[in-house]
Amino acid sequence: MPEEHYARHIFSLLQVAQSLQKTVAERYRRTYWVRAELLRLNFYRQSGHCYPDLVEKKEGRVVAQMRAHIWREHFQRINARFLQCLGQPLGDGIKILFEARIVFDPVHGMSLEILDIDPHFTLGDLAAEKEATLRRLKAEGLLEANKGLPLALLPGRLAIISVESSKGYADFCQIMESCSGRFALFYMLFPARLQGAHAVQDIALQLRRIRRVMHHFDAVAIIRGGGGEAGLSAFNQYELARAVATFPLPVLTGIGHATNHTVVEQVAFYNAITPTKLAEFIIEKYQKFDQSLSFARTVVIQKPLLFIQDERFRLNNEGRLLRSATRRITLQSQVVIKTLKKSLHTYAAQFLKNQNNGLAHLRHRTVITSLKKISRQRMALQSYYHMLPKDLRFFLRQQLHALEQLQKQLTKQLSLRFYNARQALDQLEKNVRLLSPEQVLRRGYSITLKGDRALTSADKARSGDRLVTLLYEGQIQSVVIQPEKNME
Repeated sequence: MPEEHYARHIFSLLQVAQSLQKTVAERYRRTYWVRAELLRLNFYRQSGHCYPDLVEKKEGRVVAQMRAHIWREHFQRINARFLQCLGQPLGDGIKILFEARIVFDPVHGMSLEILDIDPHFTLGDLAAEKEATLRRLKAEGLLEANKGLPLALLPGRLAIISVESSKGYADFCQIMESCSGRFALFYMLFPARLQGAHAVQDIALQLRRIRRVMHHFDAVAIIRGGGGEAGLSAFNQYELARAVATFPLPVLTGIGHATNHTVVEQVAFYNAITPTKLAEFIIEKYQKFDQSLSFARTVVIQKPLLFIQDERFRLNNEGRLLRSATRRITLQSQVVIKTLKKSLHTYAAQFLKNQNNGLAHLRHRTVITSLKKISRQRMALQSYYHMLPKDLRFFLRQQLHALEQLQKQLTKQLSLRFYNARQALDQLEKNVRLLSPEQVLRRGYSITLKGDRALTSADKARSGDRLVTLLYEGQIQSVVIQPEKNME
């Protein structure tokens, strides 16, 4: 009963709380199915009870918030169903559909007593959220944006977003460190929570930090040690997926599950099933490059040797062919030279013989003709001599004496001229011998043949013509590259 004090009805706080407790209990007798976001589970391991914080948001703003509690026996049953359906226990940051009773406690105030939670609603909500995010990114043309970035040939400088205590991160580091002595690898951890209500904000914050120093890195790796669908809900949210899709560096993911890829995994440059596979993907690039270097090293060393060997073999074959062709052409040239020599000697001898015969005949004919003419003139003069007066006969005797002197001089001059002609003919014979091909070649001159004809002018040579230069001993073959033109 309330106390009376100065005409006032005064209730104690307990009375008010008990009245509220009675009213709530009478008004809300049945249970209700409620949809809300599980902000924090607040599980107490010693007692086994949970005291969740529940919220409802619209456009990112909290419009309702209440406390709840799950007693140990209910939590054990609910958690077992979550493990069976979603593959992970009940946790923070997921949307749930739960059956609850509205209760009021004089000490703890108004709250919801959760009796059951439907894991299929959570699973369906995650799928719906994933599909909505994919549709939105597709409409914006961002599904393949990060995949279109170029990845370094050797992506050895990695910015890692993970939890430092994560087993997946430990496995990744173990593989990378096993090859650190062989390959130049560098990675830096940017710690972030990868599940729960703050996962999206933490990962997005670390992406912004990496963007400011992106020139130090080749790629970003998001590593998580596995988990169920509910724990991966952060990777289906639009804000995080868009941040990954539009990031200026290739984003690699190793989140640790094999089915139902999250949106972040689908928009990332490369997705590995586990952190271990992601590390192997990076190491494999180094190993392939190392194999390529080893193969290139082998090719660089062996190919020149094979080339030199092939060229030496080809050169030997060409040398044998050249020697054979040279011997053949030399023999042919020697036959040609001998034929030319023999023909030249025959021609020169015949020419000299003809000249000697001609000179002898000319000398004989000249002498006979001259003597005949002189005799006739003498007889004519003698017949006229007796018919002439004494003074004329004296004049004729003088003329006859002069004629005799002239005859002597003519004979002497003819003998001298025939002697000079003989000397000139002898000199010509000597010059012919000196100008023979053999003598010309002996003095250092040469004969250049194009085919079977002697080449007398550079204008007759064309690029690509094969020439044979005959020397006194041997010959030289050559190919015309560009004939020189005569200077005017």
